[in-house]
Amino acid sequence: MHASGLTKLIEAAKRGSQADLTRLLERFQKMIVYHCSLHLDDRNQVEDVAQEVIEKVIADISHLEHPQAFTAWLQKIIITTCSCHNRQQKRYNCRELRLDAPGGQELFERLAERNPDFWSEIEKGQKDLEQDSLQEWLFNAIRSLPSAQRQCFILYYYGGIGYQEIAQILEVAPGTVSSNMHKARNNLQKLLNLSEN
Repeated sequence: MHASGLTKLIEAAKRGSQADLTRLLERFQKMIVYHCSLHLDDRNQVEDVAQEVIEKVIADISHLEHPQAFTAWLQKIIITTCSCHNRQQKRYNCRELRLDAPGGQELFERLAERNPDFWSEIEKGQKDLEQDSLQEWLFNAIRSLPSAQRQCFILYYYGGIGYQEIAQILEVAPGTVSSNMHKARNNLQKLLNLSEN
């Protein structure tokens, strides 16, 4: 579906078309589940939190001012809902980010595409590993990043969202996004160096 088709679908859903709202949610369902799996600490909560996100979209879509901002608006709902659940759990533990999760392979490809120099360094450092092992290492490394760095990193590389828009979604200054991205890259580079030893 082209951007104009998506915008029309969102506008129809905003006006109350249940059929269009259902089509819209079906289109974004896998992305919602995948992003919840990235941001939640407890894997058992993913489906429940994804359902909560969908319920918030249904309840609030009529208040969306700019249909072109739907993806950013949806990302913000996902992040705030997941953050709320993580705070309620009062613990944070890294779990494996799975390649076979919806969009897992696509995430690796986008990461490699958006920053080839950085990822070629990773590939050089991990040359003895097979491609699947490299991808698993990368996903686990991303999952181990502190929450703010991981959120910025995922939104930029997977979501294809620029620093300004990430700043709006996370309600932080653009400089904070830039700083978190820099720290995330450095932390991944450190993890790479540790794995070489």
